[in-house]
Amino acid sequence: MTDQYRTFRSFLCIVAPLLLIIIFLNPGVIAAKSPAQGSWKIVASPSPGASSSYFNGVAAISASNVWAVGVENNSSNVPQTLIEHWNGSTWSIVASPGPDPNNNILNGVAAFSASSVWAVGNVGGNNGKVSTLIEYWNGSAWSVVPSPSTSAIENILNSVVAISATNVWAVGYTNDGTGLFQTLIEHWNGTKWSIVSSPNAGSSENALTSVTAISANDVWAVGFYYKTNSSPTSTLIEHWNGTKWSIVSSPNASTRGGSLQGVTAICAKNIWAVGFASGQTLIEHWNGTKWSIVSSPNTTSALNAFRGVAVVSANLVWAVGYARGVTPSSPVQTLIEQWNGTRWSIVSSPNASSSSLLFAVAGVPKTQKTWAVGSNNGYQTLTEFYTP
Repeated sequence: MTDQYRTFRSFLCIVAPLLLIIIFLNPGVIAAKSPAQGSWKIVASPSPGASSSYFNGVAAISASNVWAVGVENNSSNVPQTLIEHWNGSTWSIVASPGPDPNNNILNGVAAFSASSVWAVGNVGGNNGKVSTLIEYWNGSAWSVVPSPSTSAIENILNSVVAISATNVWAVGYTNDGTGLFQTLIEHWNGTKWSIVSSPNAGSSENALTSVTAISANDVWAVGFYYKTNSSPTSTLIEHWNGTKWSIVSSPNASTRGGSLQGVTAICAKNIWAVGFASGQTLIEHWNGTKWSIVSSPNTTSALNAFRGVAVVSANLVWAVGYARGVTPSSPVQTLIEQWNGTRWSIVSSPNASSSSLLFAVAGVPKTQKTWAVGSNNGYQTLTEFYTP
């Protein structure tokens, strides 16, 4: 959460709720202004892995300062950390540590400033324990910052948000090896990372996939859980009020359940979460009182899934993911949808191959420019850029 974005969002917290009230009270009188019409294009990015490379997360500080993180698999198909940087003209690989000889994976990234960027994931796992992995950019180099893990055999961090230099949250899950998955939340206080107690809704599997923050006393995390081993996934949303994390009731798509994969906040009364439910897109909105499902289109009847969401302006919110046709052999293609202040609609997005997936999205502060990242053909990085 950069200084520019904090200033920008403070403005949205005043304007966006007023627009929503006007639209919902009398939609025939006035509609939110549509964003400038633009287009998405593929931008070349290195794919250093001998067997595969892909991005899981992206964070934009400015038009010439963007970070993408993920994985590169070497010739032995062993995952190693992958971090790339956009300088305004090209993407380039930036050296990042991999403390384990086996697996080193980065799932999410968040920027507080040009000299304060966090990346999270997991490390280890071959015949041993999977532990949390947190790395930090200080303006000149990436380094590993010690982070705790539970006694469970698997500890995964999926997402991170930086509120200030001394207030950073990371979320994910743990697995004790018996099939019991529990939520995992960690906090940075400026000196060290520590595990913070977080509730679980299901008796078997609970996982947090994404986190966003409005303020130090208003932080949201989303994910999913299973009510029983045989039931579909259900949406899971948790909230930090400055003292503790608690579960907040969230709807599911009828009998199809739901899984939330991304969350972003305009202000305390305007938050978006995205995911999927039995092959169909799922979008939910918080109005300050409750979460509700907002209608979103699908490209096919087989597979439509959102993995990331980002606010660019009061009338421009992006959700990204992928979609596949009705047969297993159908190509998997990028899926991008846009909220224009009134409704969600599908926006044309390019594909680099017959298998193009988007996993994360980030807006460039003070502009309508946006980056989305993911995987091309299963073994190459994929970066896409929107210009109005």
